[in-house]
Amino acid sequence: FVFSTITHPLFNRLLVLLIPQIILILLIFMEGIRLRILDKKLYREEWLPVVTETGDVTGRVAKSVTKDMKNKFMHPVVRVALIFKGRIYLKERDQSRLLDPGMLDYPFEKYMQYNHDIEEVVRNSIGSESKNPDIPVRFLLKYIFENENTKRLVFLYVSEIVDEITFNSLNLTGGKLWTETQIEDNIGNNIFSECFELEFEYLKNTVLLSYHLKNTDS
Repeated sequence: FVFSTITHPLFNRLLVLLIPQIILILLIFMEGIRLRILDKKLYREEWLPVVTETGDVTGRVAKSVTKDMKNKFMHPVVRVALIFKGRIYLKERDQSRLLDPGMLDYPFEKYMQYNHDIEEVVRNSIGSESKNPDIPVRFLLKYIFENENTKRLVFLYVSEIVDEITFNSLNLTGGKLWTETQIEDNIGNNIFSECFELEFEYLKNTVLLSYHLKNTDS
């Protein structure tokens, strides 16, 4: 048998027509895969609101992006001070924290995400670190914290607990209760977070003072 190596003109024309279409189909398929991967990434992404000093939301930005932009945008952060019988519960901040990793602080702190309710964020911050997110909390103050790495509109809440059953229901680990004297003896020694040292004076002159006055009267 003899096989001809001469290509038929019709076959050449078909190749000319089919190859671009095959390439186009492959490009569309690859773009579809890329978009699905991007959708999954965006779905998992945390979106933080950009706020003014008064708390008005002006936009949003991905958390992974704003970390690299340091203090360009201001984001709301919820913090909850836990006080049991006049003592403040503190533990080391996780090493993955952008601000003051390894420093002593409240266990409850969380960025408020875009379109989330602040009360929901408060409960989530407590629930993520304890077994009882339904402890009593109340709002204390709002202030702006800024350094070279971050810019935050901080909403400080407090949970005052006086009975051991409620406190033990939190099942907290890794921290301990600090008295006012212990804290005052160590302020400025680079063991507490910057935010906590700013907030301690306010706590001492309001929440803790009220607790001591009540117990003195009783």
